[in-house]
Amino acid sequence: MEKFIVNYYGYEMTYYLQPGKWLSDSALSSLREELVRVNAKAGKDFDYGLFDSTRTPEDHKNFLKTANLCIIRDGGEAIGFFYNLIIQEKPKPVLHAGLVVIAKNRGHDLMGYAYSWLTVLQYKKYGSYYYTNISSTPSIVGVFSDSFSQVWPNYKGNQLKPPSREYVNILSLLEHNYINKYFQRCTVNKKRFVLTSPSSEMGFETNMQKLSRYIKPEVNYFCMFWLDYTKGEDLIQVGQVDLKAVMKINLYYSFRKLVSLTKSFENRKPGISIDLDEISQKAA
Repeated sequence: MEKFIVNYYGYEMTYYLQPGKWLSDSALSSLREELVRVNAKAGKDFDYGLFDSTRTPEDHKNFLKTANLCIIRDGGEAIGFFYNLIIQEKPKPVLHAGLVVIAKNRGHDLMGYAYSWLTVLQYKKYGSYYYTNISSTPSIVGVFSDSFSQVWPNYKGNQLKPPSREYVNILSLLEHNYINKYFQRCTVNKKRFVLTSPSSEMGFETNMQKLSRYIKPEVNYFCMFWLDYTKGEDLIQVGQVDLKAVMKINLYYSFRKLVSLTKSFENRKPGISIDLDEISQKAA
C-alpha cells in the first residue's frame, strides 16, 4: 500500500500511488465517486477515462493500476484532484501529467505545491523518469519548461533543432498508450509535437485570452507562435525528472515552508504541517 498525506494551509492532500493494485473494489468505487463529484462541482463535462460511464468497474480498476492520484480535501470534502498516468515502467519509466480539476480554492497555490509533492514521490518510487505534458495553457507550459530537465519543446530551447529520436519514440508511446486509447478524435503532429483535438467539445478552454498566463512574457509569446488556438491545438512536451529537477523542487519546498512559518508566526494560524525530510504516511 502506498498512501501519503500532506497538510497544506488546512487542506489535506492525499496521494495514492497505483491504487488499483492495492485498494479494495469498494474503496476504489468510493474513490472514483469522489472524483466524479469534484468534476461536477467544477462544472466540467469530462467523459473520458475514469469519467466514461460506459466503462466497467474492472476498466476503472485497471486505469487506477497505472495512475498516481492526488485528492485535495477541504474540511473532509474533496474539492480537487489530479493524476499522472504510467505510460511505461521499463526500461526507463515514462509518466504523463494527466487531468487536473479544482472545484474550489481559497487563494493558495494548490497545484504548484501538490504537484511538486507528487513529482518527488514518483522520483522516490521510480528513480529518474521521462515526464510528458499536454497543454495549451501558457502558465502550465511555462512551469513544465522551468521545473524539469531537457524539456522539448519549450520557450528556452532551440526551436529550429528537431527533437531527439528518443523523444520522438516517447511521443509515439504516449500516442499509442494514452491518446489513441482515450481521445479517438485527436491527431498528433510529430514534427511540431502538437495535439489537435475538438477541445471545446471535450470541456477544455480554447480561448487564449481566458487561459492563465505565465509570469515570463516569452512563454506567452511562445505559445502564441507555436500553437493555433483556433484549431484546438495543444503542445506536447517531453522532459525528464532527475536529481537536478528534484533539487529544484526541494528548494521550492524550503521556500514555501519558510513563507508558511513566517505567516503562521504573524497570524498564529497553522500553515504547512510537514517535515520536509520525511513523508508522513498513514495506513488506510
